[in-house]
Amino acid sequence: MAGRCPSDGRPWKPAEINAVVKDIAAKSSIEEFWIADSKGHAYLTNTGIDFTFTPNPGKQPQAASFWPLIGGAMTVVTQPLRKRDDDERLFKYVGVAGVDKKRIVQVGVTAEQMVPACK
Repeated sequence: MAGRCPSDGRPWKPAEINAVVKDIAAKSSIEEFWIADSKGHAYLTNTGIDFTFTPNPGKQPQAASFWPLIGGAMTVVTQPLRKRDDDERLFKYVGVAGVDKKRIVQVGVTAEQMVPACK
């Protein structure tokens, strides 16, 4: 059953999910996972960064475009490679709406990771 540990049937704890996404990130070209709740707070991530999405493009020009995933106005958002709001590193982000509740599920890849994949 989705959302259950296969070993004992109890729900996953956020720290356990974060450990899984860290492991996936370490073994793949996906560098960042951001899973936000219905208020935009990314409580599940491999980055260790406390981040909250906002609908205000004046505050978050890059990240605000993912807000419609929470309200259901969009189900997928794909951004071109662009500079991030906070550090201006080049990233490509793709996000989807949650299937179980209102949320943002986003993955990010740097330009450096994309170049080898394109060769």
